[in-house]
Amino acid sequence: MNEINSERWETVHPVEKVGKYDVRVIRERSTKSRERYRVKCVRKKLRAAHPDWARRVFSRDTEDKPMKQMAYEHAFKINEFLIHGDPDNITPHELESLKNLFAKMKGHNVARKNDPNWEAVAVDDLDPLIDTGIKFRRVLKEHISCSWTAGIESLEMRELVLRFAGWLKSESAKLIAPTFSELLKKCLADKTSSTGGVTGDSLSPAQKSRWERHLGLVDEWIGHLKTSDNERSILNRCVHGIKNFKSKKGKPWMGRSKYHAASSISQFGIWLKDQGHISDNFFKPLTKRFRVDRAAPPELLTPAQVEKLFITAANNSKLINHIPVMAVMFGTGCRPSEAAYDNDPAWPEKQRRYQWKWAHGWDENRPSEVTGGVMLHLPEWADDALTMRASKTESRMLDMPPNFFAWLKWYFEDIKGGELPTTGQLLFNQGTWDQIRQDAGLFRNSDGKSLWPYDASRNSFTSYANHYVEWKEKAARDYWMDRCGHDYATFKKYYKVQVTQEECRAYFNILPPKKIAPSVKGQGDRAKAASQSADSV
Repeated sequence: MNEINSERWETVHPVEKVGKYDVRVIRERSTKSRERYRVKCVRKKLRAAHPDWARRVFSRDTEDKPMKQMAYEHAFKINEFLIHGDPDNITPHELESLKNLFAKMKGHNVARKNDPNWEAVAVDDLDPLIDTGIKFRRVLKEHISCSWTAGIESLEMRELVLRFAGWLKSESAKLIAPTFSELLKKCLADKTSSTGGVTGDSLSPAQKSRWERHLGLVDEWIGHLKTSDNERSILNRCVHGIKNFKSKKGKPWMGRSKYHAASSISQFGIWLKDQGHISDNFFKPLTKRFRVDRAAPPELLTPAQVEKLFITAANNSKLINHIPVMAVMFGTGCRPSEAAYDNDPAWPEKQRRYQWKWAHGWDENRPSEVTGGVMLHLPEWADDALTMRASKTESRMLDMPPNFFAWLKWYFEDIKGGELPTTGQLLFNQGTWDQIRQDAGLFRNSDGKSLWPYDASRNSFTSYANHYVEWKEKAARDYWMDRCGHDYATFKKYYKVQVTQEECRAYFNILPPKKIAPSVKGQGDRAKAASQSADSV
């Protein structure tokens, strides 16, 4: 019994070595799920001078520091003792060592005086050399002290020298770095070429003119500077230029014009990064700084338009596989980028897709107490490594009403002949989605002008859900804001669109062919109409 209840500690690998000498910081976890940190060093010099330092366990956090930080500070302390000892006291033994070192240097000068690759050190040069070495030692000591305070590993002398060499190399690179004026000319030539567009096509005359105008202004603001100059200073010059620009008539830029200029400069930053001139696009914050909030309320899709989209996809074998992603976008109010997104510069090699495992088994999920549908989990991060976001905000639960859940069941069970998925992810292709909208008459007109409202799926769902009277008694004021991931100020600004109850009822009765969601009231006629409409297309 004692053996079963006794607490045993196991090492959590990997074991980390701190500094030059064999000082180990070992993380341990007990059978009772407790953690501690153990510092170990078996050097005889340490055991002789400080026997209590050689093995020490840190098992509790203090008010000031966590146990992990205390363990690493102790390891750094041991290392510095083993490396440097006390630099302020010179023992007779150390004095003798210095004499021997001096004699050795003289011997080297004599032995290698005929070697052109050997730079002899004159006796007269030793004083400034030693002076410099002492100053360097003091700087190193200050660094070590700061490192201890910060709880991080200090640099050794060789590492500091290498960093200094890197700094010299960087300073040398600054001397030959190109000016922004040179780079702006190359970027403009690239953008105004026959392949300057995002898709590899030629830009329109108006777009080329905008590039010429904006990059010309940037040349005035920062053309004389180099990519190696201070990034904050470069960015501030651009901010000042945008804020204070005036036309030939003396009129300042309006908000939209400022944003367009900021966007062009940010795209110039992307070009610089792609060409290898900068490691990070430090112009990117400009678009956020000069972002223009939409003053007008968002446009919504009517229930008939949304139904047309679903019927268009359902009746075309090349488009039908997009029913699930449409059900998630129009049936949860999540951001389109949270359901499926390809063009995120933060993760260029990854595609953001909703993972079916987040549905947590479907039937095992507690149904929505508001809509009677299902609750779907949307985590903040798409993977355990926390490298790609799934939600723009923190983790939240999505409420999918019965009619849109019916579309999912219709696709996976009736069309695919299987069950609701618990693995894999949403299928999405931008070209297919564009084709669905085009076939439904909601993508572009004959002149190429967009007919698709901004953020249409999210705006539509959020507005209809918030105003649906049948759900208001069951839903708290912040219910749909929590489900959709925005606050009341955002709702008031973007989603408080007045819609009729007839429209709300029609939206949440958009059903797949021959499908009825029994938990939604008064939908029998609507389901019949939807079925007839789908069968006739």
